[in-house]
Amino acid sequence: MNDAPRGQPVGRLALGIGNPGARFVGTRHNVGFEVLDLVAARQGANWVPNGEGDLVAQGQTASGAWWLVKPGTFVNRSGEALRRVLPLVDGDPGRVLVIADDMALDLGTLRLRAAGSPGGHNGLRSVLAELGTQAVPRLRVGIGSASAGDWTSHVLGQFTESEAESQTRAFARAADGVWGFLQGTDLHALAAELNRSLPRGPASGTVKSDVRDASRTDRLPEGSEETPTPPEVPR
Repeated sequence: MNDAPRGQPVGRLALGIGNPGARFVGTRHNVGFEVLDLVAARQGANWVPNGEGDLVAQGQTASGAWWLVKPGTFVNRSGEALRRVLPLVDGDPGRVLVIADDMALDLGTLRLRAAGSPGGHNGLRSVLAELGTQAVPRLRVGIGSASAGDWTSHVLGQFTESEAESQTRAFARAADGVWGFLQGTDLHALAAELNRSLPRGPASGTVKSDVRDASRTDRLPEGSEETPTPPEVPR
């Protein structure tokens, strides 16, 4: 992966956490991929292999270049992919936004944080371990809870028809947040907007087909973290 272009402002990068392969498309664990698919579709950006197993889409704004990355690794090795592309942003973790699913958040809830522990999310754990810091911005997208014995089937399962409206609104709002980050919007301002309750009804300017075609919030108390990713999830 090439370094950031010389003589140009350092850009920003968004990395989605998910499992590669057709059988995982549309599953709850692939929320990160789906949100980035929506961002790419809105911007007319194409996904291109980077020669190392990952898919990358890119573009340019007035504040600098931007990249979207879908790792070719499984969730539990997401950090390896991020380490490969980190030179694009001069190795600065603060210029990276990681998008991940979260069983500790209700479906449709978003939570953006500038730093923190991985909680029990194995993808975030891999990212923080590879970068050696907890100061990596992350946007967590709620997928709803499940009992311990159902973790695997829940995260590797598809969203139901009854969840379609909440899913669509959450993905649309998450894509708005990712785009704001890539344009250089202050992280605290984004968090104030995303980490709040939203009115019912479709997100402005978005229909259900926007999310489906692209790929196939309540504020919680401080200290709330992700429910552990089940060990059976492919690594």
